[in-house]
Amino acid sequence: MGCPSLVNGLRYPSNFHPVAGSNIVIGVLSAKRVILMKQVYIIGVLFAVGQALAANYYVATNGNDLTAGAIGTPFATIQHAADVMGEGDTCYIRGGNYHEEVVVNNLNGTSGSPITFSAYNNEVVALDGSRSVEDLGSTGWTQHSGNIYKTTLTSDITQVFVDGEWMMLARWPNARFDDDTAWDRETHWAQGNEALSSAGLEYDDPNDGNDLAASGLDMTDAMLIINLWGINASMVTNHVAGSDHFQYVETDWNEARHYYFMDSKLNLLDNETEWYFDPSDNTLYLWMRGGGMPTGDIRGKTMANAFTFSNCQYVTVKNLDFFATTFQVSDGNHITVEDCDLNYPVFNRRTLGDYGTLARTHIDGSPNFAMLNCSMGYTDGVALRFDGSDFATVENCEFHHIDYSCGHQSGQSSSIWFRNSEDSVYRRNTMYKTGSGHGVIASSRTLFELNDFSDLAHLQHDAAAIHLMQGHRDVVVKNNWFHDLRRPAVRFSDGPKDYLPLAPLMRTGILHHNISINSQSDIPIQLKGDERQVYNNLCEGNMRFSDDSGDPSTSGIHANTISANNSVGTYMTLAPSAYVAPSGTHSNNWEGGLLSLNIKDQVRDWTNRDYRPRPGSDWIDGGMVVPGITDGYLGSAPDIGAYESGDSSYWIPGRKLEHASKPVPPAQASSVKLDADLMWLGAYEATSHTIYFGLHPSTMEWMGNFTNNIFNPGTLASNSVYYWRADAVTPTGTVEGVVWQFDTSTPSPQYVEVGLLADPANSSVSGYGGSVEKTLNDPFVYDPSAPEIPLPFQTFSTATGRLGFHGNEAEGVDVVIAYSLEAGVLSLSSNQLFAIDLYGRDGYSDRDDNIDVALYDGLNLVTNSTGNAIAGAYDHARIVLQAPASFDRIVITGHDSGATGNQFTLMEMRAAMEAPPSAAELYADWANEYALGVDAGYGWDADGDRLDNLTEYGLGGVPTNGSDAALILPTFGTTMVGNALEYVYRRRTDAAARGLIYTLEESTNLVSNDWNIISVLPSGTAPLEPGFEAVTNQIPATETNQFIRLRISID
Repeated sequence: MGCPSLVNGLRYPSNFHPVAGSNIVIGVLSAKRVILMKQVYIIGVLFAVGQALAANYYVATNGNDLTAGAIGTPFATIQHAADVMGEGDTCYIRGGNYHEEVVVNNLNGTSGSPITFSAYNNEVVALDGSRSVEDLGSTGWTQHSGNIYKTTLTSDITQVFVDGEWMMLARWPNARFDDDTAWDRETHWAQGNEALSSAGLEYDDPNDGNDLAASGLDMTDAMLIINLWGINASMVTNHVAGSDHFQYVETDWNEARHYYFMDSKLNLLDNETEWYFDPSDNTLYLWMRGGGMPTGDIRGKTMANAFTFSNCQYVTVKNLDFFATTFQVSDGNHITVEDCDLNYPVFNRRTLGDYGTLARTHIDGSPNFAMLNCSMGYTDGVALRFDGSDFATVENCEFHHIDYSCGHQSGQSSSIWFRNSEDSVYRRNTMYKTGSGHGVIASSRTLFELNDFSDLAHLQHDAAAIHLMQGHRDVVVKNNWFHDLRRPAVRFSDGPKDYLPLAPLMRTGILHHNISINSQSDIPIQLKGDERQVYNNLCEGNMRFSDDSGDPSTSGIHANTISANNSVGTYMTLAPSAYVAPSGTHSNNWEGGLLSLNIKDQVRDWTNRDYRPRPGSDWIDGGMVVPGITDGYLGSAPDIGAYESGDSSYWIPGRKLEHASKPVPPAQASSVKLDADLMWLGAYEATSHTIYFGLHPSTMEWMGNFTNNIFNPGTLASNSVYYWRADAVTPTGTVEGVVWQFDTSTPSPQYVEVGLLADPANSSVSGYGGSVEKTLNDPFVYDPSAPEIPLPFQTFSTATGRLGFHGNEAEGVDVVIAYSLEAGVLSLSSNQLFAIDLYGRDGYSDRDDNIDVALYDGLNLVTNSTGNAIAGAYDHARIVLQAPASFDRIVITGHDSGATGNQFTLMEMRAAMEAPPSAAELYADWANEYALGVDAGYGWDADGDRLDNLTEYGLGGVPTNGSDAALILPTFGTTMVGNALEYVYRRRTDAAARGLIYTLEESTNLVSNDWNIISVLPSGTAPLEPGFEAVTNQIPATETNQFIRLRISID
């Protein structure tokens, strides 16, 4: 039995207040990407004789600017404090919301006496750029049409929030923030017809149900976000309802990759969570989630910046929360923003008819700026833009949900841009879920170190997580993870790929000890130019040293490039898609495509993020010494790849949280290897970690205190579940960690017999080159006229055995075709492709082809006549059948480039039903849906509403919404029949499949903590939203004091 979660119920004494919580803790800290607990450090400063004593000023929401600003008589505004502060002074801000645009000019501290704006004593201070609609003049809501309601305000707004969440500006095609479709360009943007369109005129190309003409909407005067290679904001100047084209204010033009959406017009408001503000009469229109009259905390954004610093130096902003607002710095020096969280900092002004460049978080002409231990999320616009601000530092920060339209950036589109800001540092940050093509654009001598990049570039294509622009030099990219990316990881640019520009462009650059895995790009690492130094990287795909000159021997491109000790899944190549040996000096690299070996087999546990060389790996001691890069290696030579076997620590990138995080193996991991080490990312400012480990969360044993981050638990038992925790020891105390769990089970698919093909063996064909098909009780026949289905190919290594097709998905049925080629006859090439088509009894049209690329399992072919293993390429295809499946015919199609053809014999045909997902996997899918991250433990309270994750999961809550508890908690009361207590709770309709068990328990007092299961069956159920039902229980009231609670547990 897994972790239970308790929801307390009814019949409490009048002086007792029930609290929803958990009595067995699996995860007790925030499971979302954490906003760290802030700490205020009071620093005692000794002043020299004659030096002025620094002053402390206080600001409170109930203060008065006419007072002295002391703790007992605080100021009312931060602005007034800024106006009177001087060198070494501190402004302590008491808890509360502050709606101020603080302008700070010519405020100068020193390195020894900085000026500080800080929250007082860990109180929560919110700098709020929004105001409630009531404060903005609303006197109530009236129905406009259907679920659309309206109210009149007294001033402009540019963004709308309901209960702390952003709503979507009315748009076509529809998209939402609460289901992440706002980040889905493929299905929630319209497609333009590049062939018919021209500058200022766009023709629609209907796709995925998005059809401009069929929408029936007149788009004239709507705001336009249009991708013409790059994304631009504009306005529709002429469109007629029912037409498939429109005119717009011209922007930068390119004939490639046209996508677009329109917003900011009332007739586009047709979906819940949408809004529109009409500046002509100050009317706000809103469709609430679930429909009906708007209620709750509804707010409008009214200001851009909470702080604007100009000509200031040595100023620190610390421990403040920014909501719907941000800051700007110009002509300053040594400005620091630390321990701050910025949610919804920037947004567009399109509802006001303004589609120009946004006010943004901008550091302009201000060297030595530092952003430390902060988070920033949910923007329409760039996260950070530096201009002429050398020696900037961004460290231990988190950036997520950045720029959902990408239409308001000048020049290159990126989430962070160090524009002409040299010698900067971007260290130990986490970035995920972005729209912009580039994650970070660098300037000369930027250092990228220990960063975690994932899930970037949802809305743009020609980009990379780290992009080094032409004209910059000496950039270092080291010890970063790039994973689950839609675009390349790293791109070093230096102008065109077909010739080498004259020096001194961005020739130099060092890339070492990085991980790039699971990229949707065929070339996750692309290097242009020359003088690249590339060492000890692990790259699952191609690493391209670009040279399109046609003659690498004379082009000079990469003539002075050096690579060594890299492990590459396919090739190190100069060509875009095939292997061509690159120019330069390349030594001791491991290329899986050339060796016909799988890169995943060289590491200890690829699936569970242990990328160290496995025992016996080709990489161990396979590298060469590179001074300054491989220092401290173990053994006779450095290892190939990003990690050194036997090292006492395992570097894990990304933001450090208040507690230990990013466990390896990950939380809820399955099929963990029996020789696994337990590793973790240490907590922020921790000096060591105490490890607890065991077979049950309540009986974990102390394993010791570790100053490194590797614990070896010894050989694990198979088919077991383990629990462990890393408590962080910091200078201010111990921070208890999350309880992580993993198992060592080895699930395998279950196979059932098809039964249609009673005699699949003993049928062979010569000259194979079209299709073969087997119908019920008929032999195989050869049809040379059948069409071929070209699909991508993938490299493999062969050995004696069978070739089998099946997928790895959890739903449906996978058809497996297994056959062997005749011994000595094997001539596979990259063009010999296979697909599987299913045809129903009523002909070709009643079952469409449904071919998906999937992982291959156990591909084995016969050896050639010399007995050597054969390397080649193949395609893997699968059909998912919805049971019950009936069909007469299975056709395998492809062609053979060999002159003689191949003999083959069908050996086996079967349907494979994958094992259904486990309860842990279904829970992990739910946690991933809300981006809770690897720390999504059952007992974690991610949103601080005192409902842990398991409770939210079982009752249908949103784990990132701290205000939904009242909507999902059980309700209770008395009934008129039999003196019973009625207790109603929410339950998942597929609770059994998810391993969820809902148990009602009762007790007569809360002191003994003695609870008994209530055996009364539910009196009825009623449907709720899809996936949930209301369960009503009538419980006899038999005691004077009777306490009832709901226990939710998971197998």
